[in-house]
Amino acid sequence: MLARPEVEAKGQTDKISVDELKSLINKPELLRISEKHTPDQSLAFWIPEREMENIELEIGDGLRLKTRGDSPFI
Repeated sequence: MLARPEVEAKGQTDKISVDELKSLINKPELLRISEKHTPDQSLAFWIPEREMENIELEIGDGLRLKTRGDSPFI
């Protein structure tokens, strides 16, 4: 069993609410494409397919994304 070091928050968090995130990244022209494929309580992010091929995610995994400015592009 691997020991995990304790991590404490330092300084102010950059965590924002879902509504704040939606107001920043949802762009009308992209929503027309992605909205019908995006389940409720989900957001669409855009990443080049070649970069996504290197990412392995499991259900329940946490993920921190860095977007290009206030956009849905990673």
